[in-house]
Amino acid sequence: MRRSITYAFIVMALLCAMTGIVSAAPVTKNITYQGMLTNAAGTPLTGTYTVMFKLYEVSSGGSVLATDTHSVQASKGVFTTQITAASSFFDGRALWLGITVGADAEMTPRQELRPVPYALSLRPGATIAGSGTIPVLNLTKFDEGGLGLNVITTGFGSKGVYVVTKGQQSAAIHAIANGPQSNAIVGETSADGPAATAGVTTGNGSYGLYALTSGTGSHGLYAETSGSSSAGVYAKATGPNSPAITALTFGSGSPGAYIYTTEINSPAIRAHTLGDGSPGTYSSTSGTNSHGVEVYTLGLYSNGINVSTSGLNSIGVRAISSQYHGLQAYTGRNDHKYGIYTPDYLYAMGTQVPAADVAEYMPVSVDVTPGTVLVIGEDGKLQTTATAYDTRVAGIVSTDPGVSLGTKEGGNPGEEIIAVAGRVPCKVDATSAPIHAGDLLTTSDNPGYAMKAEQVSTGTLKFYLPGTTLGKAMGTLESGTGTIEVLVTLQ
Repeated sequence: MRRSITYAFIVMALLCAMTGIVSAAPVTKNITYQGMLTNAAGTPLTGTYTVMFKLYEVSSGGSVLATDTHSVQASKGVFTTQITAASSFFDGRALWLGITVGADAEMTPRQELRPVPYALSLRPGATIAGSGTIPVLNLTKFDEGGLGLNVITTGFGSKGVYVVTKGQQSAAIHAIANGPQSNAIVGETSADGPAATAGVTTGNGSYGLYALTSGTGSHGLYAETSGSSSAGVYAKATGPNSPAITALTFGSGSPGAYIYTTEINSPAIRAHTLGDGSPGTYSSTSGTNSHGVEVYTLGLYSNGINVSTSGLNSIGVRAISSQYHGLQAYTGRNDHKYGIYTPDYLYAMGTQVPAADVAEYMPVSVDVTPGTVLVIGEDGKLQTTATAYDTRVAGIVSTDPGVSLGTKEGGNPGEEIIAVAGRVPCKVDATSAPIHAGDLLTTSDNPGYAMKAEQVSTGTLKFYLPGTTLGKAMGTLESGTGTIEVLVTLQ
C-alpha cells in the first residue's frame, strides 16, 4: 500500500529587490519555498519526492496561472526548493499556491502568498512616504534594453503617471540621461489625438515645458515626427504679448532655432498669422555677425523661405539692417542659380553686381567656349567668326556675366550667353599687329579670335570700316594668340 504523504508546515519567503544594489547582477526572480513532508502517521520523511506547485488567483477552484514541478530532497521531513513563476502575476493581486506531492491529490487548503512587510508598499493604493534628500523610491536597471518603469492605463481619463509638487523650485519630474543617445523622457502615442507629452500651467511665469542642457551637442528640445501632417512642435499662444515660441541663446554659434528638412516641398518654417500688424516671422538681432534669418535647404524644390500674404499693405519679406545687408541670398550651386528668383518685376533704387559685363542668351549653331568671337550666320544662329573685318560680328561668349538677359526657367538649350556690353575676356590674335590697351578690335581670319582693327585710307581720309568693330582692348598682347579683357562696344 502506498503511503499517504501530507505536509506538516510550510514556510515561504519572497526575495524582494532592495534599493541601493551594489552588484550589477540582478536579484533572482525565484521564490524560496521550505516545507516538511510526513507520512499519514506524522512521521517525517527522508528521500527524494516530486512536488508540483500551481499558482491560482482564487483560494479554491479557478484556473491555473502557472505550474512549476521540482524533485526535492527531504531530510527528516524538511526540504527547500525554488519556485519560478512569471513576475507579471505579482502585480498586487491576491494569489494562492496549490501543492501536489507525487500522485496524491492537491493538498487543501491552498496556501495564500503573503508579502514580506516592506512589499506592502507596492500594493495598489499604497503610499510610499519619505523625507530629506534620500529618494523615496529607487529603480535601477543594469542590463541593456527593457524598461526601468512600465506604466499602462486603459481607462478613459486615466493618467499613466500623475505627479504633483507644491514646494518652490520643485520639479514635478526630474529626469537625467547620462548614457550616449539616451533620452531623459520619451513620450510615445499610437492612437489618434493624444499628445505624447502635455505640459499645462496656470500660474504666472510658469513654463509648460522647461528644458536645460549644458553638454556639447545636447538639444534642449528634440521633436521628430513621421506621420502625415504631424507638426514637430506646435505652439499656441492666446494671451496678449505672448509669443508662441521664445528662444534665447547666449553661446557662440548657437542659433535660436535650428530647423532642418529633407523631404520634398517641406518648408523649414511655416508661419501663419491672422491678426492685424502681426508679422509671420519677426527676428531681431544685435550681436556682431548675427543674422536675422538664416535658412539652409538641401531637398529638391525646397524653399528656404516661402511667404504668402493676403492682407492690405502686407509685405511678404521685410528685412531691415542698419549695419550690413538687409537681405543676403546664397545658393552654393556651381552655376549660381539663383540667389534671388522672381517671375515678377524687380524694383530697386540701384543695382550693383561684382561681374563686369551684360550678356544675353542667343541661339548658336556650334559648340563654343568662353572668350570666342561670334558672328551672325545665314540661319540667324551665331557661329564662330572666320573672316577678318566681318560686319556680321555679334559679340563674345561671356565667362561670368553680371546681368543675364533672356534667361529661361527651364534652362537655355541650344543657346549661349553672349556679352553685348561691358568688360569680358576675349580670345585675340596679335600675329598681324601687336595689340595695346585702347586699340579697336575686329574679327580675324583665325576662327573665334579678334585682332587689332586697322584704319582704311581714302585719299587723305582715314577711318575704320563701319559695322566691324567688336570693342576696345583693355590689355596688351605683343604677339601670338592669347586672352585679354575687352570692353565690348559693337559699332
